[in-house]
Amino acid sequence: IVEIGMLDLGPTFLDGYIRAVLSEAIMTGLEMAIVAGTGVNEPVGLKKDIHKGVAYSDETGYPDKAKVTVKSFEPAEYGALVAQMSETETGKKRKFTEVGLICNMTDYLTKVMPATTVLNANGVYVNNLFPFPTTVYVSNAVEDGEAILFLKGEYFMGMGGAKNGVIEYSDEYKFLEDQRVFKVKQYGAGRAFDNTSALFLNIAGLE
Repeated sequence: IVEIGMLDLGPTFLDGYIRAVLSEAIMTGLEMAIVAGTGVNEPVGLKKDIHKGVAYSDETGYPDKAKVTVKSFEPAEYGALVAQMSETETGKKRKFTEVGLICNMTDYLTKVMPATTVLNANGVYVNNLFPFPTTVYVSNAVEDGEAILFLKGEYFMGMGGAKNGVIEYSDEYKFLEDQRVFKVKQYGAGRAFDNTSALFLNIAGLE
């Protein structure tokens, strides 16, 4: 909501600024939904349990997956962790060459980064070294002590409408207050291909 008088001062800049803010809000909302969406009027997040027969609520949606506790990224442990995604729910074998890991900024700096950084022979620190090719994605949609390990390309997200959402405004809604109201909408639906496409991790004790 902005005062109509503000538009008189610089309508082009202010209108553009508002639209940029609303577009960012859409992107933030999509990030939250893809990570932790409940499935109720929003996509189903990667950390949600979607196995066949899982209890679904019209109010709270899908429950969280059971967390897998991870103590280290040593090859044997990390290999066993990634191997949990090597079969579909129906038992079909998968083949993949890379996985993704989502965590928040604090956990990346205090847990993941120290666990994946080494000092090489030239005295230079090299980071993000995993036993299996892994791309780290930092997202504040993930809580402290948690992370999501997932297979790239195993999450479907369908979008409709304009690229950054459909932005509309009304001068009538707040006419007496002399205010313009902006609204942004984005249509979309998403969920992982099956429940083994991602793992919900407890990294609170990661060394």
